[in-house]
Amino acid sequence: MKLGILDTVPRSYWSTDLGITESEKFIDFLTPVMPDATLDQLFVAENEWPDSLYSYDAYLVTGSPCSVNEEHLWIEKLQQFVRNCLVSQKKLVGICFGHQLIASAFGGTVERRRDGWLLGVESFDIVDVQSWMKPIQMKCEIFHINQDHVSDLPENAQLIGHSELCENSAFVIGDSVLALQ
Repeated sequence: MKLGILDTVPRSYWSTDLGITESEKFIDFLTPVMPDATLDQLFVAENEWPDSLYSYDAYLVTGSPCSVNEEHLWIEKLQQFVRNCLVSQKKLVGICFGHQLIASAFGGTVERRRDGWLLGVESFDIVDVQSWMKPIQMKCEIFHINQDHVSDLPENAQLIGHSELCENSAFVIGDSVLALQ
């Protein structure tokens, strides 16, 4: 498998995270469970894009200190890219900012949380078990550090996970898109 990791952290933020990029964190996390995969970093916030939508088997959109509601050309381009992924049935996973960007790209609403930042490990309930969820677990724990959230899902999204603090914790669109806050 060849995975394109779409890093959404602008270079100006890199020194604030011990010099480790978001995509490197995912490479460190995924390499033990995907030892034969090719995991490539693409710094989309720095205008580094795949040569083609078909350059990779799947894509992962990382977290970011930016908001999807900020006006940046790379965010608009990334929203179009994720729409093209769905049309082409290209596998796509969005985490944190990626989750919010996917929702926004398909007509969902992303806004600031009324309660401020959500920081720490949060448990959410699986409300719609998917066939690929093995072993089946009815609760998942995920680390959060976000002040924005998806308040309204896109019409074509199916909610699969929620919690009291994050109503739209996880959703899918069709068989090719997964988004996790």
